[in-house]
Amino acid sequence: MQIYIADLQAYNSGYLKGEWIKLPTEEDDIQDAILRQSQNVQSDFAIHDWELPFEISEYTNPLKINELCHTIQELNLNKYLIQHLEYAYGVDLKNTDDSISAQIKGDGPIGTMIAVTDKTPKVRAYIQNPHVELPLNDKGKIDVGGAVGKAGYLNIIKEIGLKEPYIGIVPLTSGEIAEDFARYFVESEQKKSAISLGVLVNKDGVEKAGGYLISLMPDVTDEIVTKLEENIQKVPSISKILLENKKLEEIATIITGDSKIKEIEENTSLVYECNCSFEKFEKGLISLGKSELQDLIEHEENIETVCHFCNKKYIFDKKKIQEIIDKM
Repeated sequence: MQIYIADLQAYNSGYLKGEWIKLPTEEDDIQDAILRQSQNVQSDFAIHDWELPFEISEYTNPLKINELCHTIQELNLNKYLIQHLEYAYGVDLKNTDDSISAQIKGDGPIGTMIAVTDKTPKVRAYIQNPHVELPLNDKGKIDVGGAVGKAGYLNIIKEIGLKEPYIGIVPLTSGEIAEDFARYFVESEQKKSAISLGVLVNKDGVEKAGGYLISLMPDVTDEIVTKLEENIQKVPSISKILLENKKLEEIATIITGDSKIKEIEENTSLVYECNCSFEKFEKGLISLGKSELQDLIEHEENIETVCHFCNKKYIFDKKKIQEIIDKM
């Protein structure tokens, strides 16, 4: 993503003077670039070209554009969360401690992505390198596959009260989240599924985000499957459907072609909330062992631990570390 800042005075005099700025970046970098091309940071410049997944004008505030580009960098995580939450709804989490974790680890620059949900459902997620910058794909859309990569795996872990957790793993198909989850359902759970995700952005940020997951029941007939496949091929993308602000039942009818859609569960409000705590990080420190902890307090005043899911920091001073050692 980038914009071309041009000197208006030079342009009006018949020649071009300007530079490309890659976004997102620091605000100071944008201000410096504008000053290099004009004498007045407020008015003596214009945006004469851009490579962005949304429309702007030549006089759109570059700082606002930069803010939106920061938001777009997080869209891969948003898409991943949407898919994971839809998937979680299809599993019966009966106990308070039950959970489902999904991990995608490809060879792309975004690195590892993890999403976890419980029965509530409370959801938390982590992305290794959220500030990945890639050009748009050949369709002019955010290049999710390029960020994730094609070599790697999708891993699902279900903690649902059994003696051992269920673990399913499949190689990545394309790095496109929906396609990789569809492969997982077929190969790991033997469920034919239709999955689609969409995120829409405008000059103010994320406008719409959503998706759907359709799983076939065991007794479904070939006639129903054929009808469903034909209808999915004809319907608009989920992004376009979301723009129409339709109710969930209406969206389901459009996608399936079935006018007798019935809601069999009450809507559940999702909450993005981390379950980290001081006590959990204390247990993590205990796992290091006495000698390692003793070495830490000899060389460090404080030990700072950070939760990867919510970035909350937990500080352990020497006194607290010594108390942990004494209890071991």
